[in-house]
Amino acid sequence: MFKGELLATPKKYQSKGVKKILKKFNGRALLADDMGLGKSLQAIMVMKKLKQKVVITCPATLKYNWVDELKKFLPSEIPYICSGQKALIEPIKANIIICNYEILNYWKKCIKDSGVNLFIADESQCLKTRDTVRTKSAQYLCDSVDYRLLLSGTPIENNPAELYSQLRMIDKTIFPSYLLFIKKYNGARQSQFGWQLHTATNTKKLNNILKKRCMVRRKKCDVLKELPEKVRQVIKGEIDNRKEDDDAEENIIKWIRRNTDLSIKKAKKNKELAKLDKLKYIAAKGKMKAFCEWVNNQSPKEKLIVFCYNKKIVEAMALKLKDCVLVDSNKSSEERQLLVQKFQKDDSIRVFLTTIRVGGTGLTLTAASTTVFFQQDWNASRHDQAEDRVHRIGQTASSCNAIYFIARNTVEEKIIKLIDARRKNTSAIIDGEKVSKDELLTELMKELKE
Repeated sequence: MFKGELLATPKKYQSKGVKKILKKFNGRALLADDMGLGKSLQAIMVMKKLKQKVVITCPATLKYNWVDELKKFLPSEIPYICSGQKALIEPIKANIIICNYEILNYWKKCIKDSGVNLFIADESQCLKTRDTVRTKSAQYLCDSVDYRLLLSGTPIENNPAELYSQLRMIDKTIFPSYLLFIKKYNGARQSQFGWQLHTATNTKKLNNILKKRCMVRRKKCDVLKELPEKVRQVIKGEIDNRKEDDDAEENIIKWIRRNTDLSIKKAKKNKELAKLDKLKYIAAKGKMKAFCEWVNNQSPKEKLIVFCYNKKIVEAMALKLKDCVLVDSNKSSEERQLLVQKFQKDDSIRVFLTTIRVGGTGLTLTAASTTVFFQQDWNASRHDQAEDRVHRIGQTASSCNAIYFIARNTVEEKIIKLIDARRKNTSAIIDGEKVSKDELLTELMKELKE
């Protein structure tokens, strides 16, 4: 069915991964290799071997990344790119269909009627919530095909319950009951508000079930000895708006009322969340000048990936950084991919500026070897993914650096502790490592002064 040869020489571990997906798991699997180990190539190898019509589903930001991957490895196949909310009436003739999650609900019937028999979900953690339209649409397609392949280096971002909907897409018999799953593996307890998730439980047993039933998982340190070492570094600096930060932390409710259009009633209801978000924003403002001077003074030959969290902050920073391209939510998928290519090939572009959630997944940015986090996400796995935009196949530098630029004596110091702790937690189930029992977010909130 597929035309032409695969233009790639897979590494030994990639060939083994494809064999395991097809032979042991019968084409229904979770490919959870570390970021940067070539999950896309392995998925294309599965497509080629199965010779089935395929739909590749992914975040909108990655649609044209997949187009580039197919051009590189399987150029004889021209994929059909789903676009907009108005689906075609007639079946799609192309062997490969690419559809982003945001419009999957509008295209699912057309895709099914086109005779697809292989479903691929890239960054499958986007399907972690059972009741969303995108997850239900993905399940609809999975129920109609023989082969299902989910790709994610971080299938769990926070807790084991996020695995459930992904596993049902692979095979509903692995865990038939959601309630039994969360009680056994997420310490769920019933309260007046319903079932509440607590810490991960029975992690070793869950890890063993995953490896036995559906999961292919390899870590970089085990299969890519030639990859450079990853080095994390924290740089602490002062902020130039200390009084504003102190005032906000001392009385966040009055600060919100003075500086936002939120009602005081709403502010009180969401006091802790509002407090953390505002304190993060204030800290970012206070270190902006020093950070931009630091970036602009780096060697003109050294490319950097700069990650922010807040959209307003990243827009303000774009005006201050030299030789910079900005990739944010305002850019279309095509524009983002063009800017990626420009950064990779144009020596005059030094800085790739983006947010963790927009640029932290799916992109290959190996022209740089350093990622710099100006702001932090609450989710450790998003940081790991973002770091691995440079720490992946194709990297030729002797080391990869992940620099965290932290405002001293602010909420950011506490966020760093949270990230480190959660990094250990989220790997417990996937890698079989011991999980920390700390109630991490709760502990962070306690550390903040009331």
